[in-house]
Amino acid sequence: MIVLGLGQPSAGDDAVGLAVVARLRGLGVAAELRTASCATALVEALGEGPVVLVDALVDGTVGAVRVLPAARLEGAGAASTHGLSVPAAVGLAEALHGPVELAVVGVTIAPPGPGVGLSAAVAAAVDPAAAAVRGLVEGGDVPRDPR
Repeated sequence: MIVLGLGQPSAGDDAVGLAVVARLRGLGVAAELRTASCATALVEALGEGPVVLVDALVDGTVGAVRVLPAARLEGAGAASTHGLSVPAAVGLAEALHGPVELAVVGVTIAPPGPGVGLSAAVAAAVDPAAAAVRGLVEGGDVPRDPR
């Protein structure tokens, strides 16, 4: 299983996916841990097998952690500082590879802007998000997209 953290380190809270993967590395989670600043990395990863994506969402209470199947991404408020949106990357992966196995662990942020480091609310969500990812990895519970 691949865990992919997306984020822009120079866009403040948008780097939360990177921070969660860094935490997972420290915990020794038994998955292939990757980070990227562009959602095109998701297209490649989905061609290799089940993926847990960790990314920022702009939808809801800042610091909230949400676990979503791929089918719920369209209205989930994924912050696209990645060039290609996550839903578009999933669609491209499906066109190239067929049905995909994807779960998303999202952390809600305020609209991203320039800056380095996470806000206090988003930093406090790193451990709960890492726990959610770990649960998905250890349970092997990454759903196949029914689209």
